[in-house]
Amino acid sequence: MMDRSYRDETYYKVFTEMYNMIEYQARMMLLDDEVPPLAEEVPPCQRMKIILDMPALSKDAVDAKGWNEDDKSPNMTIYSEKLLCARNTNDETTDCIRSLVGFTNGLHCWEIRWPQKQRTPFPIIGVATKEAPLHIEGRAPVVGANPHSWGIDIDTNTAYHNGESWRYPVLRDPDDEFTFPESIMLLLDMDEGTLSYVANNKNLGVAFTGLNNKTIYPIINMANYYGVGVIRYVGSLPKGPPSLKLLARAAIRNAIGFMNIVEDSKELNLPENLETYVSRPGLTYP
Repeated sequence: MMDRSYRDETYYKVFTEMYNMIEYQARMMLLDDEVPPLAEEVPPCQRMKIILDMPALSKDAVDAKGWNEDDKSPNMTIYSEKLLCARNTNDETTDCIRSLVGFTNGLHCWEIRWPQKQRTPFPIIGVATKEAPLHIEGRAPVVGANPHSWGIDIDTNTAYHNGESWRYPVLRDPDDEFTFPESIMLLLDMDEGTLSYVANNKNLGVAFTGLNNKTIYPIINMANYYGVGVIRYVGSLPKGPPSLKLLARAAIRNAIGFMNIVEDSKELNLPENLETYVSRPGLTYP
């Protein structure tokens, strides 16, 4: 088992401080890794831009959609108020964990943070139904090895579903290289039945289809010795166009910029509650 002092002094401290919203947004503004041109570029999507810059959810709302203590491999342990999970063994096994809440409709976005040095082998992030298995002996893809789960290996850029595999994302130049960053967003559209991934604020395209008419849960597949993964639910949008409130917020933030949003929004002479709503930070920038 993982030593408690190591957990408390390293995992809890690092991954709690990592989610300080202001510092995290500053890091997102300084991303160096560009995504190479895709074989098929994804057209700009207003719904995606809005959901990625929605006001940050409350701590309770985020925790409510964290990892599920009762829906995991026995080799997985949950820390940091259900947001951080760790594989607590060096056995030759592959272990998975599902989130607390499944989705049946609407557009949902969540973030997975997975340090690059703690990934290989088979660091797969994706979605699954309750029927998908969570543990096997040996190291192999569990997520995507059956008809009940779909996932991307973020080390080898391989998509898995129902025992089949293919490259993802598909780059225009096969010789280009792309490394998934530490922070990866997943966009699950349960009305369209699709799952897409967002890296460095760029939509990498639809990875999986046919997910509608199911209850779908976030899941990760881990085989690394003492690997760790953090989940953070970002928000959701119902089917149809975004609300006028969200559209107005997005328009104001796009017009005045993000760098000094708190100070600049005061010059608009907005009602206090609207000024707070406009300037409240989102998880990332569109």
